[in-house]
Amino acid sequence: MVRKIRSLVLGAALVLSLQGCHQAGDAPDRGAEKSAAAPLIPLSEITSIAIADDPLAEASEQPKILAEVEGDQHRVIVYATQDSCGLFIASHADPKSADIHLVSNWPSGSEGSDAHAAGPFNAVSGAGGSALWASMMCGRHAVVVEYTCDQSEGRSQVRGNVSTEQVSDHPSTLRVVVGGSRARELITERVKAAEPPAREQGGGS
Repeated sequence: MVRKIRSLVLGAALVLSLQGCHQAGDAPDRGAEKSAAAPLIPLSEITSIAIADDPLAEASEQPKILAEVEGDQHRVIVYATQDSCGLFIASHADPKSADIHLVSNWPSGSEGSDAHAAGPFNAVSGAGGSALWASMMCGRHAVVVEYTCDQSEGRSQVRGNVSTEQVSDHPSTLRVVVGGSRARELITERVKAAEPPAREQGGGS
């Protein structure tokens, strides 16, 4: 009888031990779940920033300045109104005069493309002479700008809810992503996944 009870106790302890190992090994990553479930913040709810020499200060519909990126040659300003996105690019020599000024409404209904995550987006582009070009993808949760200048912009200074990076296959093009942290993360992840793998450089024998 004593032997039987001892066997039962040992068996129960073994089961509990195995359950503990299983639960520890399969425990979900709460941080990952939280990140995956983080909501997308509309541009209308993102805090605006104040900028010097605001070229839009006298606009009839006062826009919300979301981000500013400054290089050696130009300043890039991304803003939003109640139903649209805007891109204003000016030289430092004349910071209130637009070399490029693009505006697009947010997509409505089935409009827009899913070229980037956190979409859909409406697209618009324009040039400021032969040396300056920009495109803007406008969505309710993010704005994606690609900006090309023949002159070197050097190191960029950024303000606002914005991320920047050089476009991998176009070194003279800067990608500017504006939006909440989750939207920017999703857009960057998809861009990286779509990029071709780095070409291996091998030496000959």
